[in-house]
Parts: sequence; C-alpha cells; structure tokens
Amino acid sequence: MLLGGARRTTLIFALLLSAALTVNAVLRPQLDWDVLAYAGCVEELHGGDAHAIHAAAYGALEAQASPEDARRLRGEADCDPDTAHYRQRMADDPAAFHAQLPFYRGRVAYIALLALAGAIGFGALDAALLIALISGLAFTAILLRWTTRFLPHGVALPATLVGVWLAAVPQVMSMSTPDMLAAALLLGGAYLLAETPRRALGVALLCLAVATRANHAILAAALVVWSTPARPFGTRLPFRVVGTPLAALLVVGLLCTRARDTYPWWTVFHHSFVEYTAFPTVETPSRDVRAAVMRALHSLPMFKALHPLVASLSGLTAIWLGARSRSWNSRPARLAAFVGLAVALHFALFPALWPRLMVAPWALLWIALLKARSEHPRVFPDAGAVTSV
Repeated sequence: MLLGGARRTTLIFALLLSAALTVNAVLRPQLDWDVLAYAGCVEELHGGDAHAIHAAAYGALEAQASPEDARRLRGEADCDPDTAHYRQRMADDPAAFHAQLPFYRGRVAYIALLALAGAIGFGALDAALLIALISGLAFTAILLRWTTRFLPHGVALPATLVGVWLAAVPQVMSMSTPDMLAAALLLGGAYLLAETPRRALGVALLCLAVATRANHAILAAALVVWSTPARPFGTRLPFRVVGTPLAALLVVGLLCTRARDTYPWWTVFHHSFVEYTAFPTVETPSRDVRAAVMRALHSLPMFKALHPLVASLSGLTAIWLGARSRSWNSRPARLAAFVGLAVALHFALFPALWPRLMVAPWALLWIALLKARSEHPRVFPDAGAVTSV
C-alpha cells in the first residue's frame, strides 16, 4: 500500500508539473529568429533557390506568427540597433538570408522533424514550438524517473522541481529552437548509460543529440567515457566499449557539419560573438585565436549568474563528496568531473552560458550532487587489521 501510494503521488506530481509546464509554454511562446533559418533549411531540402527559400521562410512568418512577433523578427520592433539592422537586411535580401543557412543546416535531426511535420500539415513555426514543448515534457519525465530511482519519493519530487528550475526547462521548452530536443536526447542517453544495460540505445540517443546540435558532441563524448565499465587495473577495454561509440559520435558530427557544408568554427564564433554579417564567407576576417581566447576569458564572469553558479557549485560539491567517501571510485563524482570538463571546453570554444545551451549540463551536475549525497561510503580495509582465514 505504501509503494502504491508513493507511485500514485509521483504520478499526480508528474501530471501537475507537466500541465504547468505545458500551460507556460502555450501561453508564453518565444519565437526566435533562428526558426526562420530552419524554415529556410526545410525549403532548401525541396530544391528551392534563394528567392524561393526566402519567400517560404517569411511566408511562414506572416502566416503563423502574431503581428508583434512578425515585426520583431523582421527587425521593425523591440530590437537593439545592430540586431534590427541585421534582421531588416535578412527580410529584404534573399541572397543574404540564404547565406545564413550554413549556420543551421547541420541540425539534421531537427530539420528532418520539421520537414516531417510539414509533410503532415504543420507549419514550420508551429512545429518548432510543438517539438520544444514535447521535448521539455520528455526531459522532465526522464529527470523525475532518474531521481526516484535512488531517492525517497518525498525527496525526489522537490529535487526534480529544483532540477527543472536549474536547467531552465520552462524557458527553453517554450522556445522555437532545437535546444530542448537536444537536451532531452542527452539526458535520456545519460540515463540509459548510467542506470540500465541498454548502452547501445544510450549511445544512439547521444548520436541523435549530436545530429540535433553538433556542439553537443563534447558532452556526449564525455558521457561515453564516463560510463565506461570499470575494469581491473592493467586490463584493456575492448574497442567496441569506448572506441566504437566515440567513432560513431565523430562520424555523425562530420556528417552533420562538413558533409552539410556548414561554416567552420571561427566563422560561427565571429558571427555569434563578434558581429552579425550578411555574407559570412567573405565578411568574416582571418582566424584570430588570441581574440577568441580573450573573449572567453572576459566572459568568465558569466559563471557568477545564479543558474551557472548553483550548477557549478553542485558539481564541485559532488566531486568533493565522492572523493571523500569513495575516492575516485565514486561514479557521481566522476560524472560531475566529466560534465564539468565538457562545460569548460564548450565554453572555451563558444563563450556563452545561454540557458538553451546549458539545459543538459546543469541537470546532470544536479543529478551528480544528488547521487553523491545518497551514495554509501566505501569501507576501506584497515591496513593494520588482522584478518582470519
């Protein structure tokens, strides 16, 4: 009866939380300019030229967005001057708009979903919001399932609420971007690797996350290495355990970037963090690694914001608890360490902590802390004790 009551409470909690998140996403949708580029990528699959792609994207904007959102995404309202100028140029110049698509066409899994939604009658903008909403609900369900596996229900439910807040799920699941989908795939893959014997399926979800956003290859690779089964010292792991998953992530990443003729890292960096350009191929200056390093160093104060600070402290605390109780045999401590290293490397390449990029890392650091606190300390034998046979 107690178990049934706990399950019933969890089910009611899940339904109420899902309803609240759904209402928030429906009432407060956030159309990002990027959704126009994704609509353009879908039209690109149909073989349209620059003018047809531009007409399809902005036609979807006029048909599916509110007048206020349409004006904002055309750069006519609620924009700073630089952003407004850029958006106005995109709205007026099909060639410049077409030149932006290499930034986006590498999100193969997401674009495929938008194309599929279009084939069954959904507009690109509506489909983008729906995908984010469903992905947010899936992410929350995985987080709840994970916490209830190792915490008492009375602790797991509020812990899930904190995790949902820390990962900015309500905000990101209302955005018309692929980020919530990628986060759900990352968390699902991590859960399967950590809590089930379905390693192949977990790696497959991580590969899909990379096919949704290639920059997540860093975190996906860290999770693969972290989840490697323990082996006696001096023995070798079969290549299929680590090498095959990492090779799969690499192949997927290359297929979604170079094979899709996307822009290289420096072009993406310059366009994202230095200056929006209409024709990045010819307007991006030569690579300047020193400038990139300085930008990353100057961006470090971003970690003092509430969500990054709480997540970082959660990871550091998980490492400290695990090292104190079980040395480096602590899987939660290793999870926090690998995720933290992935965040640091990602920040070095893309110095931003936008909530939509950090959903999965922040949630995983929170999970690591919760598991480290509930982990039983390892009992180390006393070197001076005499054992009897």
